[in-house]
Amino acid sequence: MRTLVEQGQYFAEIQEYLVKGSLDLFKSYGLPVEHAIGAPSLHIGGPSVMAVIGYAATTVRGSLLLLTSRAVVAALQPAELRDEPPTEAALRDVLGEFCNMLVGRMKNRLVARGIAPLLSTPTTIFGDDLKLPVPTSGMSAWQRFSSSAGDIHVRLDATFDLDFALPEGESGAPDLPVEGETVLF
Repeated sequence: MRTLVEQGQYFAEIQEYLVKGSLDLFKSYGLPVEHAIGAPSLHIGGPSVMAVIGYAATTVRGSLLLLTSRAVVAALQPAELRDEPPTEAALRDVLGEFCNMLVGRMKNRLVARGIAPLLSTPTTIFGDDLKLPVPTSGMSAWQRFSSSAGDIHVRLDATFDLDFALPEGESGAPDLPVEGETVLF
């Protein structure tokens, strides 16, 4: 049985994967971001887009959520799509794919530690003044990333079973391939 302190430490380690993955991901797609420590509470007024993906392994389950303005998602669109005005479907697809890539980066780090979560497909929402309820179980934390296009809010939720443990990482383990460099079937 793990203590709350141990579970908090595991959650903090997974959040580190999230922050590093976010910084690397958005930069690699032409939108460098900065992690905002001590960010104010979440508020995105007006038109916004949200994407969420669930994950589950034997002793942990949760979700990863991205929420930002439509303008930020439009800035993340591939160059081929920028000639046309952004449609709801295109914006939802773009943010859903970024959520998918980010949870994939987290999964790669967890697999290297012996945890192999299964992932759901992204669910996306398009609306105005989106508000989210506070989770009522497990651990949850918002991270804010600022960019020239606006803020991107990322929430990690996790519920650990009492016997969850994050095994020590292997020293000298090779670097993991970046998403898109390998295709496995």
